[in-house]
Amino acid sequence: MNKLPYGLKELGLLEENIFFDYNLSDDLINDSRQESWKKQKEELGFDIRELWDLDFTIAYFIYPRLKYFRDNYAEIGYPGGLNNNVEWINILDKILLAFKIIIMSYKIDDIDYDYKKVEEGLILFAKYFNNLWW
Repeated sequence: MNKLPYGLKELGLLEENIFFDYNLSDDLINDSRQESWKKQKEELGFDIRELWDLDFTIAYFIYPRLKYFRDNYAEIGYPGGLNNNVEWINILDKILLAFKIIIMSYKIDDIDYDYKKVEEGLILFAKYFNNLWW
């Protein structure tokens, strides 16, 4: 059973590429910090493993939700100041590309990390953050 959220499987990720609560790499299964992580999860709602690469964790959370929004709701309307839905979808695609590059850079060593595309997407994400509703 694939536990990856919407849109991540199409990036070529596999469940074993990601480790959070439900999927620990073999090196972490017998890790002495297991009890500490469990306690953190109960008290904080997350454990510190999510902070090891917080940019990845945030991108991993945002990408599937934003992808679903783009695929299912972006054509309903578009932010004021834009001319049409095509322009809005192009902006969402640039934002998604930024998060995709961040996610994939942690799973593929030789990925071409395009800093300009990431920066452009993150700037657009901030600019249109309040427009992510339907």
